Amino acid sequence: MKGYIKRLISIILILTVFINFEVLAKVSSKVYKAKSSLNGSLNYIINKTKTNGIQDWDAVVLAMAGYNLNNLKVKGKRYIDSKNNDILKELSYNFTTSYAKHILTITASGYDPKNFNGINLVEVLKSSQLPSGKFKDTINGTNEVFINGHIWSMIALEAIKENYDRNKAVLFLEKIQNKDGGFPLTISGKSDIDITAMAITALSMAGKNKNDKSISKALSFVKNNLKKLPKENQTAETLAWIIQAAVSCGDDLSKYVVNNKNIIDELLLYKDKSGGFKHIKNGKVDDIATNQVARALLSYVNKKNMYESIKYKKGNYYKPVSINITSPILYSAYFKDLKKLEVIVKGTYYDEAELLINEDSKVFSQKSSNGIIKFNCDANLKSYNYKLFLRKNGKVVRVILGSLEPIEKSYNVSVRIEGPDKNVLRYDVRVGNKEVYDFNGKKYKTSVPSVYAAVCKALIENNIPFEVTYSSYGPFLNAISNIKTGRFGGYDGWMFMVNSIEPQTGMANYEVKENDKILIYYGDWGIKPLNIEVIGENKINSQIKIKVTSDNSPVKDAVVYVNNIKYITNEEGMVTFIIEGPGKYQIYAEKNGGEKMEYIRSDIKLLEIK
Repeated sequence: MKGYIKRLISIILILTVFINFEVLAKVSSKVYKAKSSLNGSLNYIINKTKTNGIQDWDAVVLAMAGYNLNNLKVKGKRYIDSKNNDILKELSYNFTTSYAKHILTITASGYDPKNFNGINLVEVLKSSQLPSGKFKDTINGTNEVFINGHIWSMIALEAIKENYDRNKAVLFLEKIQNKDGGFPLTISGKSDIDITAMAITALSMAGKNKNDKSISKALSFVKNNLKKLPKENQTAETLAWIIQAAVSCGDDLSKYVVNNKNIIDELLLYKDKSGGFKHIKNGKVDDIATNQVARALLSYVNKKNMYESIKYKKGNYYKPVSINITSPILYSAYFKDLKKLEVIVKGTYYDEAELLINEDSKVFSQKSSNGIIKFNCDANLKSYNYKLFLRKNGKVVRVILGSLEPIEKSYNVSVRIEGPDKNVLRYDVRVGNKEVYDFNGKKYKTSVPSVYAAVCKALIENNIPFEVTYSSYGPFLNAISNIKTGRFGGYDGWMFMVNSIEPQTGMANYEVKENDKILIYYGDWGIKPLNIEVIGENKINSQIKIKVTSDNSPVKDAVVYVNNIKYITNEEGMVTFIIEGPGKYQIYAEKNGGEKMEYIRSDIKLLEIK
């Protein structure tokens, strides 16, 4: 009996070995055929490029296969050189899928997509992620319908190992997963086998595996529907995506059956004698089908997700544009008393901007004018978060996420700035903000709505450059319109008065009130402003006297300008002129001691003679 049992065990072991060898032989044969077909498809793609050039997804699959795209030239041009303008044009349409695709194509070309012709595709794409976790259909859109843009955004960002709100992106996908385990093309739509395979790929790249509930349900949906997939719905692309999904999450492809065949065997029936693959079995060779099959076979042969094998050369930019890394935001506030928002952006590089508030359906658009982009819009807001889309030549090149400063009460004030040689600015401005930006976008927070805030806003709105020095004492205006402190070698610099009074505190600490008259002047401590008084009847041929005083005392040898004609005051501080005809007469006075201002230039008085 013992001998019989031993012989039986031996027979079973021998059969097991033969069966295992047979299984291994079948697997080996399947892999060999897949490798052969993969090589054929890659050769087909490369041969095609000799006449048609490298297409976008061909660039991706060739990089996945380890090709250096810089060595594949058509008519002496690399893919990235020949497609540069096409990529820029496609990005201008602002589809999220386009940004995701070209993160992959630019990376495949050996370049960093964070500065492509000055566009940071990664930053722009990441900015399109909503609080729900979903990536938008379009970068600056508000109508959210499709899922494919979300999936491709995840794939692209995972491929370059970029940080983003991964958890929210995953949770969003899991939330819209249907009860049957499948994923729809559109929110609340019917499950689609191709989209489900794409979703599995994205989820697995984001860290999920086949044992996670969402992927497990999705895999069951795919396998069950694959078995009963109608002939009219069977395509090489569908099978290719399913293979990529299964490999990506580590599932066993031997369990995937269609038309009573294993999915790999079935896919190879779509092969054309040219090496390419057909969309349907009885169709013609198809470039899209060939590309997707090549991606699937690469994953199958290498037993891993091959998007992650594309080499990311960080910091290697294609036609980079040097953009100031500081924020271009120069003012950002919401006047609650007026129900009005104001945002000012430095527009020297950007030529247009779109402002989206609170993910609301209304988008505000403005173009650059005089070097700035200014939004001044009526809006009834309850929360203040915004997204700002900055464009250059029609393309979104930068996205800023920010929050408007809520202002309970605003004030109208006038700002006059007198330089040593001429007036720099006369401007009325509305303020109330405590968050103050300088001309480089650096933010400083004051304790009160301040003179400093009013002056900065007035300069910014008129695109007049200024420099600020920061210390423990607060901000200090070091230069305005390229006129820097210490110009005359002493303690001269930019001083200020409010309502003709010289405050005993700094600009950032002086609180403004309604109708304040702010005077910024360049000079030494202690110099006084000139005042002018116009005496006489405002009519043609009448004699007009102008009296110049300072601290109520007459000023001798002051220069009075009447429409750029000079008059010099006498000992009584007086000049006389005749009104010779109708028109507008601008009158002001100044007195300098050499290069320095001996007095602060007077404000302009306007006579209008009819």
